[in-house]
Amino acid sequence: MKRSPLIPRQSLSRVILLGTLALMVLAPGAGTGCKSESEETGPSCEGAGARLCVLDGVVKQRSGDFTGALVHYEQACAAGGMPGCVMAAHIYRDGLGGVAADKPKALSYYQRASEANDPGGAYHLGDAYRRGVLGLKRELHKARALLQSACSGGEADACAALADLKKAGR
Repeated sequence: MKRSPLIPRQSLSRVILLGTLALMVLAPGAGTGCKSESEETGPSCEGAGARLCVLDGVVKQRSGDFTGALVHYEQACAAGGMPGCVMAAHIYRDGLGGVAADKPKALSYYQRASEANDPGGAYHLGDAYRRGVLGLKRELHKARALLQSACSGGEADACAALADLKKAGR
């Protein structure tokens, strides 16, 4: 008779992810290369640490600490982690969790990510041009180019927005 493993295979990756997130919550910034908001000196989010710094931000955001999340996202962005730029832009765009809405700052983060060929940044900037928000005029030719770039980069929402533009004959 064959014995079943203690943890089914499909659950193993979930257990690993939850364990990693638990460690990040219990010791924010530990071993990630990302400085916590209480650390004032030294480099932050160097090299591959930018990705982990974004994860630290996600953990903070999920716990309701948008100000702490923003610190990590901005550190990641400054270190070249474009998902950090996009996440910071979302917080500024919508004024989440007590952070004041700042549309020009949100726009600058989306532009920075887009200029670095980040599909998420290109999608959100293209969507802003498509809808004429964040202080931008509605410019469908710019929107179409950015959405096409994002779609080619694998951003499914950009592909859907591009299809909507084509369907509407724009």
